[in-house]
Amino acid sequence: MPEAVNIKPIPHAIKPQSSTSAQASPSAGTDQGAQPKAATGLDLAKIDLAKTKVAANPASWSAYNDLGVAYYDQGMYDEAIAAFQQALAVHPISSVMDAEKRQRDAAQRQKQAMRQAQQAQQAQQESAVMGSLLSGLLGVAPIPGMSAVGQQALQAMIPAIEGVSRAASMPNTSLADFPELSNPSQLQPRRETALIYSNLGRAYYQKSNYQEAVTSFEKSIALDPSLVSLLEWQAHAQYELSHYERSIEALNRYMTLSRLPSLAGNYILLSKNFTALGMPSESERAFRRAVEDYEFRLKAKPGDRAALAGMVQAYLEHKDYAKAQPYAEQLLKQNPNDVTALGMLTICHMAQGRYDLALPSAQRKLKLDGGKVNDYYILGRIYDETGHSQKARAAYQKLVDAYEAAGTDKGMPLGGVAVGYAAIGQQRRAVAMVEEKLFRNPFGSTAVYDYFKLGLVYEKGGRTSEAIEALNTAVEISPRYVFATKTLQRLADKTASHRERLWRQAQQAQSKGNSAQAVNYLSQLYHLMPVGKQKEDLRGKMLSLAARPGGAPRLGQEAQRRFLRGNAALKNAKGPLDLYRALYEYKWATYYAPWAANVYLSSSVVYGLLQKYRPAIANLKLYLTGTTQAANVDQVLGRLYEMEYQREKTLRSLSQAGRL
Repeated sequence: MPEAVNIKPIPHAIKPQSSTSAQASPSAGTDQGAQPKAATGLDLAKIDLAKTKVAANPASWSAYNDLGVAYYDQGMYDEAIAAFQQALAVHPISSVMDAEKRQRDAAQRQKQAMRQAQQAQQAQQESAVMGSLLSGLLGVAPIPGMSAVGQQALQAMIPAIEGVSRAASMPNTSLADFPELSNPSQLQPRRETALIYSNLGRAYYQKSNYQEAVTSFEKSIALDPSLVSLLEWQAHAQYELSHYERSIEALNRYMTLSRLPSLAGNYILLSKNFTALGMPSESERAFRRAVEDYEFRLKAKPGDRAALAGMVQAYLEHKDYAKAQPYAEQLLKQNPNDVTALGMLTICHMAQGRYDLALPSAQRKLKLDGGKVNDYYILGRIYDETGHSQKARAAYQKLVDAYEAAGTDKGMPLGGVAVGYAAIGQQRRAVAMVEEKLFRNPFGSTAVYDYFKLGLVYEKGGRTSEAIEALNTAVEISPRYVFATKTLQRLADKTASHRERLWRQAQQAQSKGNSAQAVNYLSQLYHLMPVGKQKEDLRGKMLSLAARPGGAPRLGQEAQRRFLRGNAALKNAKGPLDLYRALYEYKWATYYAPWAANVYLSSSVVYGLLQKYRPAIANLKLYLTGTTQAANVDQVLGRLYEMEYQREKTLRSLSQAGRL
């Protein structure tokens, strides 16, 4: 996230201190993933003082803003949000703005309707293709073993397509709620209100309520366009919402309007956005711009701690641990007790397999840091990798003890906590903890770390095939993430003989003409294979066998449950994040039943709605491999190829963002 700017309450709005983005969360891009600010060491005296001011003057917006800031500074974001909202409610401008809004409502509705009609036209055309895909193909090829309820749920997806497509492509319209700053007499109060909204947006951001954060930032900027730094916060929030293009657009505006000497952190975010959009060359170019920016600063000032920390973070985000290491070492030369640098150096050593060096730095950090939850997680991981199982369990037990003693989830690395619970035998709780975190944002900024930890949790519970599936997903998200690739390879080596046996059994079943039994064996083999060409070839073979009469096994309970959950998520989707949740469920449905062709069809539909045409085409082709009853497929594929080309043209225009 962007560097926190000064949100101290002031009687009039001034431009906040802008961020260079060099001081983003120090854990971003590391094995533990980014974590929110923790509410530790509460300074209740400041909160009590702010409460006293509110009690003395309950009609004062600045008193409530003071209280919100006091709560915010202590990581009490729910309380901060409530205080900022009350500040907005009592501010005198509220009644003026309400009156102005009522006067403009009719005109705004007409203007908005015209704009939405224009924007919806293309979305409707695309949704018609996806609707045709469902109604033309889905109805004639029911999934073997799927219940009548399941088939009805599939059909219920059809009318949802148009609305979802429109919602996914619709821009936010909250800017229309506020007039331009045309009346000089209203300038000062509007700036005061803009300040409150900016504070409210930051509190929402820290709570991971990203849509509310975006809305607050937009209202703040509409009231006071000088608050350029909020565009940076907005870009980060849009990224977390999977609105990658909007994130790039906000960054482009910020980088154009800002006069900061350094924008390296924003190039990192650009790189992540381009990666999510399937634009690797643009992503790499943005990353290189970030590195060049930090190098320029370090040439001018070799000991610049912010630039050194930014360089470490950039390379960690890029999963280039060898290049991150010397910059972390420079930070420690300046300050041997820098716990953040110690943590980053530990990660670098672990990624390169130097556990002999990682252990002392991890122990030193744990001692300096007072024994935090994540420190025990890292220590447990080192002992795991070096074969010291008893020491690992002891570290994980201390992790769980520290977590339970804290009495709050705020600021806690829940993925690491889940690994701790799994290590001491509480498997069900551990799985639920990671899956709940993933479901909130299954392909967000920390997803690669969460899937990796889910893999560790499954492994500790003896669920090897599910561990491999979770690790495969982590590797698919970030092939350079060595913690996942090494763990996946270890499990693949461990299961090699079992895979060979399953392959022989599948061959024997096929030679006897028993396609369904062969598919069963191939499915078990598929579960144990690491991601790659061999796994994809195996899936194609399995789908081809399942397409034969009597070749598809019945759909199991867990596959059907996941499939219906995906249908429900799609049916009720209101934006990209909901669509990604549907994909999350479909992904597990394909894990439990990789031969079920219609699950790939549903995935293709969702990818199409997200305008990710390459995976939409790939999943549609998988569907075609597993069915012989599809109609109008050539037309649908042709339209998808055309849409993919148009989409790539649009994305190329975005590659100019940030003066790339």
